Amino acid sequence: YPDAAVAARVIDVARRAAPRPDPRRPRVAVVGGGIFGAACALELAETCDVTVFERHARLMTEVSFLNQWRHHSGFHYPRSYDTIQEIKAAKGTFEAEYEQAIVRAYPSYFCTSATGVEIPAERYLAACQGNNLNFSIKAPPADVLDHSQVSICLRSDEAVYDYYELRALDAHRLAAPPDLAVSLSTHAVDAEITEDGSKRLRLQPAGGQIATRTFDYLINATYSNLNLVAKWFGFPVEPLRFDLYELLVLRLKIPQICVTIMDGPFTSLVGMGGDDLFMLSHIHDSVLQSVITEDGLPPRWTNVRSNRENMLRHASRYLPVLKQAEVVESRYATRAVNAYARDFDARPTVVRSHGFGVWSVLGGKVLTCVTNAREIAGEILAEREDLALRSTG
Repeated sequence: YPDAAVAARVIDVARRAAPRPDPRRPRVAVVGGGIFGAACALELAETCDVTVFERHARLMTEVSFLNQWRHHSGFHYPRSYDTIQEIKAAKGTFEAEYEQAIVRAYPSYFCTSATGVEIPAERYLAACQGNNLNFSIKAPPADVLDHSQVSICLRSDEAVYDYYELRALDAHRLAAPPDLAVSLSTHAVDAEITEDGSKRLRLQPAGGQIATRTFDYLINATYSNLNLVAKWFGFPVEPLRFDLYELLVLRLKIPQICVTIMDGPFTSLVGMGGDDLFMLSHIHDSVLQSVITEDGLPPRWTNVRSNRENMLRHASRYLPVLKQAEVVESRYATRAVNAYARDFDARPTVVRSHGFGVWSVLGGKVLTCVTNAREIAGEILAEREDLALRSTG
């Protein structure tokens, strides 16, 4: 650790948090009730007493909701083969758990810009073929896409999520295990590691008094608050860049379809299901503000102004159908990415094991949530088995 004060705090935590044999079912706190927090809780419920703490009144209200609802296959990431392979490795596991919330009825196209230089058609095609992605050479209808503006179009096997089905499915599953509790409208204020290594959380329910509860393990699944436990326990801070981004919800009188233009503009139009709704994003125009904070925690955004006019103008160059669009609303969210990553396209999911029975998860894509949850559950199970062997040996 470059900071001597941080190193001293970590050593002190390690001294106090030495694992001790405990015959009880381990108590696990999951802070954050998004898709990653839910997946962690469900994986651990069979062997642990689990409590999920969500500061909102409903599950999956932040980034689990504020995204494009894409069920990725890898077509977004031609410059990050690692991300494509992560998607391929996790996809089947996710589908085994959430197939009923995946909508495969909408055609999904990826096209390269005719004027783009970073991802020309040959390079994009090579990336898709080299990673064995499932596609055919086919273009969207001409009334949706201006074919003169693109160099190649692929029809992919990508799908979308039914967000409301996904949320209902997790809410139903979380209610089933007898040793799994969900505490909504409850804010985790701070925490400390006690002398016996337990994690003591200070919790404030909406309109209630702050109370404390103690757990053996703590999973921070708050996404942009990846560094929350670093603040609480004095762990090293993960450098993050925070982007305030805007998604446009549009109404279009066309069949549901998904079209993404790669390279320079990197704009996406994604079908959202009923009521003729679509979601539009743009790699540049969707990002309203960006900042790297000193403490690694998300900022409080001020002076937020929509950039919808530019988003529509630039995207309609490729997608003339957008000239007929009715803007329903703008949705704003905070995206967190590694502050100094060299791989521009990479969106890996980061599972950070801090030691001392504490983990943080920064979810890059929804479909990795099950494999990430199983990774953490496996580490907890391995530690419990090791402790049991020590106590009997």
